[in-house]
Amino acid sequence: MPGSSFHLTCRIGTMAAALCLSGAPVAASGPSFDCARAASPAESAICASPELSYVDRVLAESFARTMAALGADGQARLRAAQHDWLSTRDRCGGDAECLKSAMVARINALRLGGAANPQAQAATRPPLAESAAPGTTGAAHPSPAADVLGTWQPYSDDVLGSGAMTVTARRITFRSGESYDIRVLRPGGRVFSITGRSDAGGVFSCGRENTAYLALNPHKGNRLAVQVLWDKGAIPPEPDPADPYTGLPGRCILSFYER
Repeated sequence: MPGSSFHLTCRIGTMAAALCLSGAPVAASGPSFDCARAASPAESAICASPELSYVDRVLAESFARTMAALGADGQARLRAAQHDWLSTRDRCGGDAECLKSAMVARINALRLGGAANPQAQAATRPPLAESAAPGTTGAAHPSPAADVLGTWQPYSDDVLGSGAMTVTARRITFRSGESYDIRVLRPGGRVFSITGRSDAGGVFSCGRENTAYLALNPHKGNRLAVQVLWDKGAIPPEPDPADPYTGLPGRCILSFYER
């Protein structure tokens, strides 16, 4: 890419490293763009906040990974969509919560866009039937294991932007505002079916409606491994509390939280 075009693109801001396709790694600290060239209240607010800077770097990395998986036509469309999104982000001005919500939503959209043909996968899967879950009958709602309940803080990088996660017997909510209705599969168990989600739901998405189950696996008392599972046509087994890294059938995401 010619030098003049490179610098013009890099002035756009949040997604500079990814949009330039320079191959350079995202900066280890600060946002993904040069704060000396911050040209809007939104960019200035991101530069001023370590949290927003971090979410911005995660966004840049997500964009770069999605770009790398696309052909030339797909990359052109994604660049255009990113330019449009930057205009939407900038309408937040210096509002930190608005900026974080916008960036988290964009990260989720990029991850969804990078899923392997989710529409085709959805067409091959039957709708989730709660009645098929063992241990559930009629309107009864069994109780999950008590050690998964409560509020958990993000531990792994991929969930930082959504903030704290609160787990109750029937719902998971995030500080970012996303929420999921859940139902434990077995009395006292740690595997849940996802029975509903907010319109903004994306934390547990590998194709949105295609994700059917969650496994919440406490480890060493204060750590929680969260596996997000596709609907593979079989009820997932319970996770092994001694081994939070072993994937259950159909796993597409593994994240960690802590007390």
